[in-house]
Amino acid sequence: MPNYIVPQEDCAFLEAYCRDDLTGADISRERQMERRRILDHHAMAFTLGELRARHPGSMVVNANTIKMNNPGYDILVDGRIRIQVKGRCWIEMIDFAVPTLEKAKAWESDFWIAVDFAGLIDGRHGKYAGTREMAPNGRIDPYILPTAALRKMAEDGFATSKRPRIRAIKPGSQYSRRHHMPELFGFRERWDLIRGALV
Repeated sequence: MPNYIVPQEDCAFLEAYCRDDLTGADISRERQMERRRILDHHAMAFTLGELRARHPGSMVVNANTIKMNNPGYDILVDGRIRIQVKGRCWIEMIDFAVPTLEKAKAWESDFWIAVDFAGLIDGRHGKYAGTREMAPNGRIDPYILPTAALRKMAEDGFATSKRPRIRAIKPGSQYSRRHHMPELFGFRERWDLIRGALV
């Protein structure tokens, strides 16, 4: 499969952001927006590359070129498989902010893919200085979830909280276990779920 490379300057930006976040430094709105732009760009590029390599006979389209800012999905495969893509880079967790269940358009996809870039940065800062699990491992970890499975997690979350976060806390993390759903880890690298849907 493609060996996706995130440019060194983007990795450096993400690591500096991580360091400042962990040490309590002020982070401007501009830096927050730039981080989101970087993660969204690389998550889409990584996912498009993986899907095209894994399914060379399929038509894989960036849906945002068809309809900008489509709220339900970002990628369309063979005109029928709709995929929502999210970029993530938290060393402490893999995390989803889920839309409310009443927002039907936000749940129109068939899959959600969260592309986790935290393995490319050194998270040994602040309270994690010297923590072995926060060292970079060089991996980009995609989590491929059927939207129906994520919605079930969201329904369970909304039953106990007005603003649930769907997250799995990573090894070595000191983050609160509130909303911790370890079953998320079972969806890492589950490209077979999309392959099955295309049959």
